[in-house]
Amino acid sequence: MMAGAYAFVLSVLKIPSVTGSSSHPTGTELGAILFGPSSMAVVGIIVLLFQAILLAHGGLTTL
Repeated sequence: MMAGAYAFVLSVLKIPSVTGSSSHPTGTELGAILFGPSSMAVVGIIVLLFQAILLAHGGLTTL
């Protein structure tokens, strides 16, 4: 649960890049190290679905 919240909060942050667009850290890397890649794959999909459907960040094409 906390890994999902961590991944969601990090992926919502926008970090400006040199080209004028923005970058988004995902947080799934640290979660994969701590909890294993298979569990963070599921958490990552849930986070992306939440962002795509409820927040309109990238739409469903992000997946």
